[in-house]
Amino acid sequence: MLGGQTTNALGSYDFTEMNLVQLDKPADGQDVAVIETNVGTITAVLYAEFAPNTVANFKKRAEEGFYDGKPFFALQKGIYAITGASNDEGTEGITDDGKYIENECSVNLWPFKGALLGYSTQQGYSDSRFFFTGALEITEENGTQRLYKSGNKCSGNTGRAYNSI
Repeated sequence: MLGGQTTNALGSYDFTEMNLVQLDKPADGQDVAVIETNVGTITAVLYAEFAPNTVANFKKRAEEGFYDGKPFFALQKGIYAITGASNDEGTEGITDDGKYIENECSVNLWPFKGALLGYSTQQGYSDSRFFFTGALEITEENGTQRLYKSGNKCSGNTGRAYNSI
C-alpha cells in the first residue's frame, strides 16, 4: 500500500509526500548523461539532489572516460542491461576510495522502465556499475553491445534514478 508511513529495509518513507520527479519533463539545464551505444543514444536525467554520492561517482567515471567501450556484461531482454564494470566479467566496479557507495534511496525515485540505477554485487550498495531497467531492446544479435567513446557526456551536477543516478 502506498499510503501513510512505511518502513522497510531501505528506510522509513512517508508516501503522502511523494513527488515522482521521473515523470516530470526535464527542466532546461537539468543534469543529464548522454550515452551513445551501437543500438542508439540513451539520455538519462541525473538526480544529484537525491543521490549525490552515486551521481558524483558516475560523473567522475564518465568524465575520465572509464565507460568508453565498456560492454554490457549482463542482459535480460526487456528487463535490464548492466554495464560499467572494471572487468569484462562484470564482477568488479570502482570508486575513488575503493569502498562501495551505500544506496541513496528516495521515495521520489523508483525503478520504472528506463530508469538508470546504480549496481554492485554487494546488496544495498553500488560502485561504477549501473543498469537500465527494461530500457534497451536487447536481441541475440546485439547482446554484446559496447558503449561508444563519444557518448559518455555529463553536464553540470549529476544525479541517480532510484539508488539514484
